[in-house]
Amino acid sequence: DTWNKVMAAGRPGGVSHVLTVLRLATQQLAVDPDRIYLVGRGRGVEVALATGDYSPQRFAGIIGRAGDTGEQTSANLSNLPTLFVGGGAKARAFQASTPNSRIETSATEAELWSWIQEHPRTAHPSSVTVVVGMPFPTRTYWLRLSPDAMDCTATASIDREAGSVTITGRGV
Repeated sequence: DTWNKVMAAGRPGGVSHVLTVLRLATQQLAVDPDRIYLVGRGRGVEVALATGDYSPQRFAGIIGRAGDTGEQTSANLSNLPTLFVGGGAKARAFQASTPNSRIETSATEAELWSWIQEHPRTAHPSSVTVVVGMPFPTRTYWLRLSPDAMDCTATASIDREAGSVTITGRGV
């Protein structure tokens, strides 16, 4: 039950462990930051989504295999492509609320690799949303919040041609 949490009972949860492995791997191996994907199988799909929700700017996409999404919301994952292979009813609801999410009833390894090649990381999206959790995340991509309440949200869009940024928020 603690694998989809950053912290649980004052100790690191599963999301902390996944991010620690990512940090160690990128320190010791030649890793392309635009090709880091989270893949979860079974209950690991929830962990992959929770990790992506906590820090979506670090990943290129999420793949869920033979598992459902749990109660994961999609607000912080709006720029992170997701692919669910054999997902259940909650995966279908997640997919319906997320524009770059796809569900396949089955997929071969070659089809998964093809999807990966089609979806490199978007490092600087023109629109981002941050929905603050308890107590994290407080940042997605280039927008960081200093929340005044635990139910804070902000959406920001960049108009590069006009040189402007528009931010709408609640509780920030």
